[in-house]
Amino acid sequence: MNRVHFLVFHTAKPPRLLFFLLLLACASVPLGAQTTVTVPGFGDLRLAGQSAGAQTQNCGSSAPLNSPAEVGIPLTAGQGLLFSGSGTVGESGQAPQIRPEGGARTTTLGSGFFSFAGIGDIGAPTLSLIGMFLGSRIDPAATPPGLDFTGGSRDIQVLRPLLQQPFFIGTGSTPDGTPRVVVTPAGAAHLFLGVTSRCPVGNTGSFSVRVSAVPIPILSGNPLVVPGVADLRLAGQSAGAQTQNCGSSAPLNSPAEVSVPLVVGQELRIIASGSMGESGQAPTTSPDGSRDTSLGSGFFSFPGIGDIAAPALSLIGLFLGNRIDPNNTPPRLDFTSPASRDSARIAPLLQQPFYIGSGYTAAATPKRIVVPPSAVHLYLGVTHRCAAENVGSYFATVSPDTPVTPQLTSAGIQNAAGFGPAPLSAGSVAAIVGSNLSAQGLSADSVPLPTSLAQTQVWVDRLLAPLFFVSPTQVNFQIPVETNADTAQIVVSSGNLPSVPVPLALSPYRPGIFTSGTTAIIFNAATGRLVGDAEPATAGDTLIIYATGLGPVSPTVPSGMPAPLDTLVSLPVPATVRFGNVAVSPDFAGLAPGFIGVFQINVRVPVGVSGKVQLELIVVGGESNTVSIPVQ
Repeated sequence: MNRVHFLVFHTAKPPRLLFFLLLLACASVPLGAQTTVTVPGFGDLRLAGQSAGAQTQNCGSSAPLNSPAEVGIPLTAGQGLLFSGSGTVGESGQAPQIRPEGGARTTTLGSGFFSFAGIGDIGAPTLSLIGMFLGSRIDPAATPPGLDFTGGSRDIQVLRPLLQQPFFIGTGSTPDGTPRVVVTPAGAAHLFLGVTSRCPVGNTGSFSVRVSAVPIPILSGNPLVVPGVADLRLAGQSAGAQTQNCGSSAPLNSPAEVSVPLVVGQELRIIASGSMGESGQAPTTSPDGSRDTSLGSGFFSFPGIGDIAAPALSLIGLFLGNRIDPNNTPPRLDFTSPASRDSARIAPLLQQPFYIGSGYTAAATPKRIVVPPSAVHLYLGVTHRCAAENVGSYFATVSPDTPVTPQLTSAGIQNAAGFGPAPLSAGSVAAIVGSNLSAQGLSADSVPLPTSLAQTQVWVDRLLAPLFFVSPTQVNFQIPVETNADTAQIVVSSGNLPSVPVPLALSPYRPGIFTSGTTAIIFNAATGRLVGDAEPATAGDTLIIYATGLGPVSPTVPSGMPAPLDTLVSLPVPATVRFGNVAVSPDFAGLAPGFIGVFQINVRVPVGVSGKVQLELIVVGGESNTVSIPVQ
């Protein structure tokens, strides 16, 4: 059994620091059911569920020669399926060159394309890998809405298709590499895979697809992602509901619902970041939106929802009760003037869409949205007449103004090694000092580190951070290794109440030396004991310095995981240890084996230094905190 270590720091009054080493055991997790299937380029999804001899109305596809591949895996309603597609196919006799995500152009399989009644339409990249769930038989009277994957729908992490509704798979991941989980619908008895092509009989090549049963990821409802395809018209509508134009349908294009307790009269601060693009264009528009768009005059397909005029692609919201009252349509709100968009306090009615934007006034203070009477649900979407074609997304945090909502500041986010200020480095161990950060004190006791402790979570932009320790006044976490930005928004959520996001400056190299009180965590390699007044170092001794934030390493170690015990993980750039005015290159600098986010620097004490020596680390211009060690 391998042993791994991680650091836990907690303190009631910084910089006093209690330093723990916890020994943990790694446990393997059993995999769910999985299988691999070959999907030929000439596999025609139109023939799914059809008996031998069935033929399409064009191109001459027939069963069983052109039947799509059926996945031999047990199907259970509500089970998550993970797809991993590889290989290449070619169109109309061409050499196979197109991967499962499809080619540059798009193909819409609709308007009579599916020869057999009951199958929905789909728009997706040409020659992309697509799938469809069927029951024990096809119900010709239950044709679901068509799905449009030509825009940002491919960014959706959890896909919930209906029976008889073709859906996009691609490689099985979103464009940013996040695995996409497809939820098995109720009544599913068969799962078929094919390619997006109007005449697949002449296609070449094949895809190899691994299908695995996996848990459905629990996507936090606050903070939450608002995809560009989120259509506020579908708020409160059941699966299968469809708008009157542009083909938006639930649940693919349903708006994001916020998971937050709604108290009548309570003020909410809704802060958003990110960018979107209109009709397939590059995402460059912020949540404040661009040109003005009026969503009215029958735009909302379902009675009872009010109209709104606001900048295109802006973030908008809607409060609903237990059901929509079609006879109580509220007045239209107009946010086309700068003054209306800069309102510090907005009190919308039930069923009345309202403008949010980035959530800040021109004076950079959070706007306040008042919860109306009878509000049960809060939905977020974007202002657009045809949202299904948009790309990109916004990341929104809804923070209630209550006495128990977590409170933090940028100054309270510090390097856990020496409690130095920002900027901080991705992969480093950090500390947040504030109030209402957690309901209780609790330390992690397993690896990989959990991203939730005592109902407390830390978000670094859209990433959940691994947690070492949480308490009402301090949280210790690892800044995710995957963080790649100059500035990140930090949110602490406790008991489903998130803080207002605060910015954190980031730098690739921001070293910090760990301390316990005023004592640096530096060991003498020969004795294995801390260097201190009772155990001073001498010239020629090899010291082991424990630090964090030295920068990217090779090979990369995932967030929340300990550095391996059998492989050295090194720092690929030079590091310098300065003993007073004497600069020394270490013998080794890299992650400490068995530790999480902690670096080990082995360096020899140079000749000619003595007394209370000021020591610091320097990596690519980034300087650590200065510590004092005795040298005799």
